[in-house]
Amino acid sequence: MNSVPADSGPDDKAFLNEEGLRLFSQGKYELAIKAFSQALSRDSDNARLYYNRALCYSRTERIGKALKDYSRALELNPQMVPALTNRAALYVEGEKFHKAVSDLQKAVGIAGDEPELFYNLGLVYLKDKKWHQSIQYFKKAIHFDPQMARAYNSKAVAELSLKQYQLALQDLNQAIYLSSSQADYYFNRGIARENMGAIDQAIADYNRALEIDPNHAPAYLNRGIVRINLGDSVKGCQDLESGCSAGLCEFYNKLLKQGLCE
Repeated sequence: MNSVPADSGPDDKAFLNEEGLRLFSQGKYELAIKAFSQALSRDSDNARLYYNRALCYSRTERIGKALKDYSRALELNPQMVPALTNRAALYVEGEKFHKAVSDLQKAVGIAGDEPELFYNLGLVYLKDKKWHQSIQYFKKAIHFDPQMARAYNSKAVAELSLKQYQLALQDLNQAIYLSSSQADYYFNRGIARENMGAIDQAIADYNRALEIDPNHAPAYLNRGIVRINLGDSVKGCQDLESGCSAGLCEFYNKLLKQGLCE
């Protein structure tokens, strides 16, 4: 008879952790939570188990419990960068931007000059409408990863908010050069060009955005407004109607009430 370690059965925390990870990968989050909780009942000071359970709570939108588990994981292992970044993301959802920044800055202090961390810091400041701060962090992300197309795009979004259209155009040209299949990049470049008076080029960018993503509601909205301003109310209203079908209806409904669209 082969001997078996005493802790190798279903009660073993390592077994339960692996089972939880398997269930998580299958989208069975409630069962995964049970497995991680059982493992924690046997090892209540295991940072990885709290982290894994927090992932499940986050996927099931139990944000309070997820935050609690990420915090406990960080109490046990303050160097756990993924817990810092994931907790920061939840703080952003709750618009607790200063806490998100604090977590990400701690992550930078641990992991060093990781472009993804600088990019995430830029996104936090972008969501908090602190345009200048966001631009500085996107610049850092680009410095350490010049191929990060989304950093150029996000930097351009901040520049558009500051009405720095020429800078935004330059960044969006680079973003599209690096990744030409993103509808948002063309949409944002269309905004820059429209504000610079290059209307034909703006329409071309909105067209390209819609070729890539036929359900891009903002592109329909912007192209529709441009067409109406150019005197083509028929095609303009058709665009607004398409945008409404894709989820943006406020402006279209306003024109319907005014009798400007049929």
